[in-house]
Amino acid sequence: SRAAWSQAREACVRLALDDADPMTVAVILGQARAARAEGDVPATAELLARLRDQTLSPSQQLEWVSLQCSIAMIRGEYDVVLTLTSDDDLETDLLVVRAEALRRAGRLEESAVALEAALAAAEGVGDAHTVVACRWRLARLRRHLGRPEAALAGLRQALEEASALDDPDVEAQVLRELGHLELAAGRMAEAEEALRRSLDKSASAGARSETAGTRLSLGELARKRGDRAAAARDGSAGAAGASARGVTDQAGPG
Repeated sequence: SRAAWSQAREACVRLALDDADPMTVAVILGQARAARAEGDVPATAELLARLRDQTLSPSQQLEWVSLQCSIAMIRGEYDVVLTLTSDDDLETDLLVVRAEALRRAGRLEESAVALEAALAAAEGVGDAHTVVACRWRLARLRRHLGRPEAALAGLRQALEEASALDDPDVEAQVLRELGHLELAAGRMAEAEEALRRSLDKSASAGARSETAGTRLSLGELARKRGDRAAAARDGSAGAAGASARGVTDQAGPG
């Protein structure tokens, strides 16, 4: 928790350890991680800035870059993300982040290339969670690129793989994208079924960001059906949840 990390930082101060000390570096990075988990972007940015010129271990450097990318995405600074992830030998997780920045910047074909590279890397090391994450994101891109059949095939495979993981958070993400695909096709009943299932999964997993996003999607579904009361209810609940978690990319079927 942030309180525990603050206590650790106070201990570093009492020991007269400066920001370059390895223990202090680890504590500040922990503080940044905790602040980001609570959606406190300004505090996260301030803490990360203190580490900019410090010597970090490879794993610490990876986390520093990941956290920097996270707050840059929230701020819409996609060029910053692309600069931070410009190395040729990126870790798979950062390849996924780069693909997402490219998508949000409207560079869909480049995003697909990055995701396909991440998918191949994840399959190569047997990282099942990242495989599913890449697969449903590729399906989303195919939906936007006007290839709904390919998107649906990818989602069916992703849903089968997600079910095997027994991870409700991952299943919620796949189901939510399936709901968006059905909604885009005008299949309202199928869209609602997928989104309700996604909501149940994310709620059971305690995934508040995903729950907020699905609420927004249900609000969009209700709006298209002409149900203003439900649209206002789900839209307001989703927006409040997304704001509280520092989420900016959950506004309906994006």
